[in-house]
Amino acid sequence: MLAAYRSHYGTAMPVDIWTIHEQIVGGECCSLAVGIPLNVVPAEQHSYTCGTPTGPDDVNGSSRAHHSLRQWMSSTGYLNHAAVDLRVRRGPMVSDYGARRRSYGQYVKQTMSFLNSSTSITMGLSTDENRLVQRWLCTA
Repeated sequence: MLAAYRSHYGTAMPVDIWTIHEQIVGGECCSLAVGIPLNVVPAEQHSYTCGTPTGPDDVNGSSRAHHSLRQWMSSTGYLNHAAVDLRVRRGPMVSDYGARRRSYGQYVKQTMSFLNSSTSITMGLSTDENRLVQRWLCTA
């Protein structure tokens, strides 16, 4: 898409921000409309096994996703742009994921801590104290 834009208009695509949109949904074992089997989740994404007491707890997956986004932004000339994280929990209540509310709350707390504090001298936004994420939004 970026190459096609540059070819057509003769300049890089004007972009203010790049986003990661994470939906907290379960795989086929849950009664969610998405019904995505865990074995078909692309390798660059992360998932969890629903129906377990821990529920979504892959904070390291979030970290990998943000580093991957920043690496891509660097390779495409957009490193000096903001990164925004959008997290949406879709569907039933937390208990319907098979997770305890406390486990889910811990995941959210750890993830928000990462989003607020993650930095990288080589991959962060230099005008924002080298933070990886400039803004985030989480809906429940």
